[in-house]
Amino acid sequence: MSVLDSEPRQLSTEQLEGLRVLARQVTALLELRRLRRSEREQSGEKLMLEAAGLSDREPTGPQMEKLQ
Repeated sequence: MSVLDSEPRQLSTEQLEGLRVLARQVTALLELRRLRRSEREQSGEKLMLEAAGLSDREPTGPQMEKLQ
């Protein structure tokens, strides 16, 4: 994170702490976004494997009926 200004200035302790808090929030949100994307991708891969009958999971639903 950066702050730009046309002339050099000093930030107060409160301003610096506010920027640190904001940076931690942004970092946490980006990490959450990355984890959610990874979970969606894994979920999609899992569904494809289940649909193809290649999953380690017990068959359920319409596929289970076919096996009986």
